[in-house]
Amino acid sequence: MNTLMPLFDWMLTASARASVLAVVVLIVQALLRHRVPARWLSALWLPVLVVLLMPVFPESSWSMSSITRLGPVKKMEVPVMKQTTVALPMPPIASGEAARSAPMPWRQILAVVWLTGVVSTVLIGLGSYGHTLRRYKRSRQPLSEGLQREIAGMVREVGLRRVPRVWMSAAVPSPAVTGLLRPVLLLPAQFEQTLTVHEARLVLKHELMHIKRGDLLVNALLCLLLSMHWFNPLLWFAFLKARFDREAACDAQVLGGEGQVERVAYGHTLLKVETSFSHHGLSLGFVGIFQRGAALRSRIRFIAARPNQHPLMKATLSLGIVLLSFLGITQAATPAPDPKALQIYITSKFVEITEQKAGASASALPFGLLEEKGTPGLIGTLTDPQFQVLIRGLSKRKGVDLMAAPSVLTRSGQPARIEVVREFVYPDNKSRQVTENVGVFLELTPKVTREEQITLALAPKVVEFEGFAPAEGASPDSVSVRKVLHPDGTSTLSASDAVRGEVEESTYDAKGALISMTRVPYKKPVFSKREAKADVVLSDGQTVVMELQPRTDKQLVEETDAAGRTIKSETISFQRRCFVFVTANLIDPLGDPPAPKPAGGTEKR
Repeated sequence: MNTLMPLFDWMLTASARASVLAVVVLIVQALLRHRVPARWLSALWLPVLVVLLMPVFPESSWSMSSITRLGPVKKMEVPVMKQTTVALPMPPIASGEAARSAPMPWRQILAVVWLTGVVSTVLIGLGSYGHTLRRYKRSRQPLSEGLQREIAGMVREVGLRRVPRVWMSAAVPSPAVTGLLRPVLLLPAQFEQTLTVHEARLVLKHELMHIKRGDLLVNALLCLLLSMHWFNPLLWFAFLKARFDREAACDAQVLGGEGQVERVAYGHTLLKVETSFSHHGLSLGFVGIFQRGAALRSRIRFIAARPNQHPLMKATLSLGIVLLSFLGITQAATPAPDPKALQIYITSKFVEITEQKAGASASALPFGLLEEKGTPGLIGTLTDPQFQVLIRGLSKRKGVDLMAAPSVLTRSGQPARIEVVREFVYPDNKSRQVTENVGVFLELTPKVTREEQITLALAPKVVEFEGFAPAEGASPDSVSVRKVLHPDGTSTLSASDAVRGEVEESTYDAKGALISMTRVPYKKPVFSKREAKADVVLSDGQTVVMELQPRTDKQLVEETDAAGRTIKSETISFQRRCFVFVTANLIDPLGDPPAPKPAGGTEKR
């Protein structure tokens, strides 16, 4: 499917461009008919063929899309979002509901239908062609010596290097040629009896001229293109018209500088072929002289009335064919972006890794990014594949917590600030309400250089609530979590309550069920701040890695006997390392901005 979809998109583009060119060619032919030679009318189909065979459409400021553009496209003004919040996890969706809500992959379905049509058309065409060719070969008849000499002499007159194979059969409906590497001249069984010697020479010259002109190769190519564009009726009509023009061009080359008498004889020969032979049984793989109806009448008019070509007409038509080909294969050039107008989509992740020991190893992240540092700051940069591998690896580890994943859309040179916070309100000494924002903060200023590099000035920060200090001049240190294990299996846990401004003391039984809980009021909150700053240069899609100040938390675990005496006391240290990943992506100013994520908390503006 990864190969099919680009092929399908290319085919649709080529089909649309070729259809427009086909309409242009038909209009030009209608205006110039009987004013220019038939060979030039046939050559006008060359741009359509070139467009259908072009694997890549190069950009050019002189393409049709660029020429028809009336003025500069108005750029979409997207407001800069100052903050965003973490999206809440979505509830699990049942498999049946997910199947109902999933959109129908129409592009993939249409691509499969198109490919099925291509394969079917090719198989049916090859099967029909092979069956017809085998039928002709089985019913072959020997050629007379006179006809063999006539064919050999006509081969020398036309200028072919060798005599093609000749099959004469009663199954052949009319004179034709087929084959690529080894062309075959097909003749009906009554060929010599039906036509005079002179008429036979004209028909043979016409068919051999097809071989010399390379019409067999072009015909095979048209059959393949018809199979690829089986759904486009306009191209089917264009290819049919190109076949008619090819026959008229071959007539003109057969006659060359012949006089009016020879032209009249050739026209009578075409009429005699129409009345004496049948077209039934020939498929697209054969190139023959037979035509009837309007196509034959048009050929005879071209033969009877030789157009007077102006000396400048040849140069004009050549220039027109080149111009049509150029306009068909080129697309509008992508204008060089103005760095000041570019938008940058910034995504970030605040990840905390907790390890149960002080002085944790510097191998918390892969790729050899980390070194022992006494101060926080920039660690390194990652490509998108490296970043994806890193995130997948961290998601499988224990002790890894995604604190926040905010994002922002801004412009080059425009400062932006992201805050994913909770407002912490508490009374001061004068009973006035004081607000402190707790959460993650990211201040940044991106700039895009002329080389489309992104410079980022980053200042991430994490503010956390530690607990409450006693009101009466107690130590301002944070309140540590304290867990006491009792001989009867029960335990007591003391922890700060950040919402109520209290310290909760809870008692649990041996199975971990809550027995009782009491609250001790505190008044003065204690906050910790971790921050860093860095200036870095990134390419589009790269990720910068920073580390904030690590912090160490201690948990006191005590075990007492029945008398309340301490039997065992242990302090466990946990080192918490906070890493910030910031990814910068350039956004097309004309494209849609990323959809904002749903709010997952208080959003401060």
